[in-house]
Amino acid sequence: AAAAFASTAILFRDFFNDTDYASTLISHAINVYTFAENQTLKLSSSSVPGTFGYSTSTYTDKLVYGAIWLYKDTNHAQNLDKAINYYRQFQLQNSLRIMSWDDQTGACNILFAQIYHGKSNENFTIWSNETERYLDRIMTNQSNCNLTNGGLLWCKGDSGAASIPISLYGAFGFFMYSSHASTTEK
Repeated sequence: AAAAFASTAILFRDFFNDTDYASTLISHAINVYTFAENQTLKLSSSSVPGTFGYSTSTYTDKLVYGAIWLYKDTNHAQNLDKAINYYRQFQLQNSLRIMSWDDQTGACNILFAQIYHGKSNENFTIWSNETERYLDRIMTNQSNCNLTNGGLLWCKGDSGAASIPISLYGAFGFFMYSSHASTTEK
């Protein structure tokens, strides 16, 4: 929710010139994120009966994702530091989970690489390498994903219930990273 509010605040501020509504949205993003950080988190599937179909397997990637979007909106370094610290604390590096409604780790990698792109420091190299490792392993069948004979990205355990959204998340992730890739071939 914090990521949704923060990213929408950017849209309203930068594209619709509605700074008042953007301020309201970022205020909600900060409040929701602060609430999430200060609670003993429990997955909805274990606390609300009947939510299995819409549950999530973990909240750790959401804390990283929310902090990244708060940083992108506010440009406050503590949000970026928080995102990186959570990423490391929850050991999200080397993840092979496909980007989906359930897991934003791959999207976090891409966003980190975008944030550091064009800056003369080692952080871009770190995040670029992590992102390319993630994307390469998905496309070279080193994960649970492969391409069907028709070219659809299929990920065992995820695509069975939602084949098109999984492919769309993957395609969008590849597209969002493509201008930051280390080689023309990538």
